[in-house]
Amino acid sequence: MTSDSAPDTCAAATYSNAEDDVKINITAESPLVLEHRYLNTIVEKLSRGSPSSTLGNPGPLGLAGFAMTTFLLSCWNTGLLSAGTAKIVLPVALWYGGIAQLLAGMWELAASNTFGALAFTSYGAFWLSYATIEQFWVPAQGVTEQDIGIAVGMYLLAWTIFTLYMMVGTFRMSVSLMLVFIFLEIAFILLTAGSFSGNSKVTAAGGWFGILTAFFAWYASAAVVINTTYGVQLLPIGVVGPIKRDPNLMVRAKSLKDSFFRRSNERSTV
Repeated sequence: MTSDSAPDTCAAATYSNAEDDVKINITAESPLVLEHRYLNTIVEKLSRGSPSSTLGNPGPLGLAGFAMTTFLLSCWNTGLLSAGTAKIVLPVALWYGGIAQLLAGMWELAASNTFGALAFTSYGAFWLSYATIEQFWVPAQGVTEQDIGIAVGMYLLAWTIFTLYMMVGTFRMSVSLMLVFIFLEIAFILLTAGSFSGNSKVTAAGGWFGILTAFFAWYASAAVVINTTYGVQLLPIGVVGPIKRDPNLMVRAKSLKDSFFRRSNERSTV
C-alpha cells in the first residue's frame, strides 16, 4: 500500500499517536520505508489488543488464581488430599479462583484483550460454579451414583469443549500459554471420562495433569511479573506472535497510515 500524497522524503521529526500508543522517529527516509515501519508498529499493537491504557496487566493475577485453585483440586483428585479434606478447596475456589479471576477478566475487557477477558471470566465462573455445586447441590432423592457421575461428566464435558477452542487460540500467542491449555484440555478429557465411567484411576490421572497445568500457569504468571519487574526476560515465555494479515487490522492500519502521511506532507510543505 502506498500514499499518493506522500513526499519523496520527510524531514526529521517524531510522530506519535496517543490513541494507539504508537511513537516512531521520522528521519529523512523514503515513504515506502516509513510506511513499512509504521505499519509493522501499529499492526503489532492492534493485533495484540493493547491500546493505550493506564491499567496494569491483570494477566498474572488471573493465571495465579487459576493455578492455585487447580493445584489444590488436582491434589484432591489424585488422592494427595484425603476425601475428608476436600472442603479446603472451596474457599480458594470461591475467592481466588472465582472472584479474583472474574475481576481479572473484567480488567482484561477494559484493556481490549478479548482472549484474556473470555478466559479469566469463564474460568472464574467455573470455580464459582464448582464451589456452589460442592456446597449446595443435593441430588434429588432416588438419584443413583451413576446418574450423578453422568451429570458431573456432562458438566466437565462442556468445559472440555470450551477449553478446546481456547487452546487453539493460544497457538498464535505464546508457548507458555499453549502448555497451560494443552495440559488443561488433557486434564478435562480425563476427568470427564472418569466421571462417566466411574473409574477413579482415570480421575486420578486427570488430577496429575491438572497439577502440571497449575505449574505451567504459575510459570506464565511469574514470567510476566518477574520480567516486568527486572526489565529483562529472565523467564522466557516463547512468544509465537499474532497473525498480522487480519483484514480488519489492515483496514485500521491503512487509515492510520494515511493520517500519518497527511501529517508528514503538511510538515514538508511548511
